[in-house]
Amino acid sequence: MIGKNNKIYRFLCILVIACMIVTVSHDIYVSADEIDAAESYGEDTEVTGTEYTFNGLVYYVDTAKKTAVVAGSAESSVKTLDIPDTITYEGSSIKVVGIGAYAFEASSLTSVKIGANVLEIGDGAFAFSEEIKKITVPKKCTRIGNAAFFMCDSLSKVSFNKKAKLKSIGDGAFAGTAITAVTIPSATTSIGDASFGECRSLQSVTLGKKLKSIGEGAFAGCSALTTVKKASGNNSFVIEDNVIYSAGYAELVCGTAAKGNYKIKEGTRVIKARAFEGNEAVISVEIPDSVTLIGECAFINCLSLEKVTVLGGFKETEANIFYGCDNLKMIVCGGEG
Repeated sequence: MIGKNNKIYRFLCILVIACMIVTVSHDIYVSADEIDAAESYGEDTEVTGTEYTFNGLVYYVDTAKKTAVVAGSAESSVKTLDIPDTITYEGSSIKVVGIGAYAFEASSLTSVKIGANVLEIGDGAFAFSEEIKKITVPKKCTRIGNAAFFMCDSLSKVSFNKKAKLKSIGDGAFAGTAITAVTIPSATTSIGDASFGECRSLQSVTLGKKLKSIGEGAFAGCSALTTVKKASGNNSFVIEDNVIYSAGYAELVCGTAAKGNYKIKEGTRVIKARAFEGNEAVISVEIPDSVTLIGECAFINCLSLEKVTVLGGFKETEANIFYGCDNLKMIVCGGEG
């Protein structure tokens, strides 16, 4: 917790195969000013507040703004975390508006309550906290940072307020958790790369009304995923047979839930990078002549994939398209074996 060097963090994107695992080291600082303005915070942002311990938690307090960011716990082996709406500092009521980057990384927390005034949950805030079972994201929270709950492998339930103001979910934010269903809030416009990667218990996903951007491999390796839906009014994506396409079918965004003998929609031009990664249910794929680009690692680790038919001949492809497809026996190009 606070005793860890939270200026250096090994951000592990949830890519489980060697060619896709990325380790990045970076300096992380927390600014109460930026949190108060509901702006993103993270790398290379200097601390401007005063360090202050209150009821066992360490904060950075901005006295001018009367805001505070939780930096961690003053005690080791804390099991229960209750982040308050406000704290008292020098006789003044201070709003707790953020959870700092890596504040509770690798903690032993089992219970977490997040205060109503929290606007952002920082990068890696609870990463590797293996005993957390459920999280409720408060209404005012606008950002969940990269790897915020990365590898919290007991985390099975994430609840969002019905009127949540959440705008973005970062790269790897919930990767490697045990969640079984997720409904992206209506206000959310983007979810990052591998944001829900390797959530192997995830069965159902509903895309929110305003969602416009889905990162590469957002649901990669979610082998139990069977149901993909979208909220009424979402015009950015089309869902057909639980496969996510961009509006107009120009791009195949996510094929994690494709099954059996799957024919990609005619008119599709791009199969995005990591679109089918970790799909264990698709047996064959037919790629229409309209496809001009197959992205990097598009079918990586599709363990049941036996046959790929590429209509019209070879396409432009990036690296490692079929890496790890151990049962792939035949690629048919232009209708010839």
